Amino acid sequence: MKNKIISTADTLGAIQVEDIIKSAVDLCAKCSNTKKSSVKIDLSSVKFIDPYGLVSLCLLGKYLKRSYKKVNLVLSDDNTLQTYMNVMNFPILAGKYMSFAGAKFIESNVIHKSNSNVLLEITKVHSKAKDVDECIRSCISKISDILATELKLKKQENSDICSIISELCNNIRDHSENEGFIAVQKYHKSNGINFVVIGVVDLGIGIKNSLGKRYDVSNWSHFDAILKSLKKGFSSLGDRGMGLHIVKTLIEKYSGQLNIRSGDTRIYLSGEYKTSFLGSFFPGTQISIRLYEK
Repeated sequence: MKNKIISTADTLGAIQVEDIIKSAVDLCAKCSNTKKSSVKIDLSSVKFIDPYGLVSLCLLGKYLKRSYKKVNLVLSDDNTLQTYMNVMNFPILAGKYMSFAGAKFIESNVIHKSNSNVLLEITKVHSKAKDVDECIRSCISKISDILATELKLKKQENSDICSIISELCNNIRDHSENEGFIAVQKYHKSNGINFVVIGVVDLGIGIKNSLGKRYDVSNWSHFDAILKSLKKGFSSLGDRGMGLHIVKTLIEKYSGQLNIRSGDTRIYLSGEYKTSFLGSFFPGTQISIRLYEK
């Protein structure tokens, strides 16, 4: 197939997603009359996908579906990976945008909600849905249980983290003008320490255009916009919103790691360490958080 996106990595997280985004953007830019053709995303070498990778694949499927008649996702035949993707509701939510050649997914149109304290399945957050507030509350309640049981966070610590995740979900509702996805999974390191990965993403207007509703951003790069959004008061919504400044502050306070991607820039923050990566322009805002057991 001429139109193919290939990942040679064996894992799919914030770093590896960048290569897939670049390939997808390049294909859409180069191909003419794409609505009559199909595109293949080849992940046959991938054995592990974290929550950020899963929700990013949902976005990529939706993004490519705007340009191509059909989007085909090829997965490895790893039963563990495919079973996990089933549990996370990936086939149901991503199946709206792509097909899964050779995958052994369980056919179902019913969104699965488990009682597990180690994961939050991929959940759609729609900015215009009538039940969006209830959806966000339900997600936060589940995440609070994961943080309490798996990371052993105290009540105030748990409340702080849940407040920033709620903020990110509310940002989808208030700023994205689109739908987004959230997913969470607990893992443990070889030393036995538990950690949680959280992915919150959307295909909306992005940080620069969001700030453009209140500031003159004509001379800002997407890098500038992200940095300014992390400053106190820049991205808050008055009395209700806290802004990305608080997200950054609390992630630092609890020794977490934060990836923020918007436009053509991804910024990685871990304590005092900060680095940025310039990539291809991709709509919306995509955020990955990693938190460790206390």
